[in-house]
Amino acid sequence: MAQLEPFAPHNTEEYILAQKQLGATPFVLGLYQGETMVAGCAAFLTSGWLGKRANIPSFPALPETEQFFAGLSEFCRHHRVWDLVLGSFGS
Repeated sequence: MAQLEPFAPHNTEEYILAQKQLGATPFVLGLYQGETMVAGCAAFLTSGWLGKRANIPSFPALPETEQFFAGLSEFCRHHRVWDLVLGSFGS
């Protein structure tokens, strides 16, 4: 994933582990063509007073958006995400 988005520091193993130590639950969201990931990003799930927040600090460049957004919507529904934050840092 870090190789797909070389300017996105939020997609590195070090950043993901740091967020986990701070209490977030990290996920890797990806778009695949067959067995190959063609786009991906790290997402961090946190629980708050009103519900769960999913934070994607560095949204990936997508060759095809419909399938990724359908998966992201399902992810949010499954994890009962109340607040979705999409950032473009490094994108």
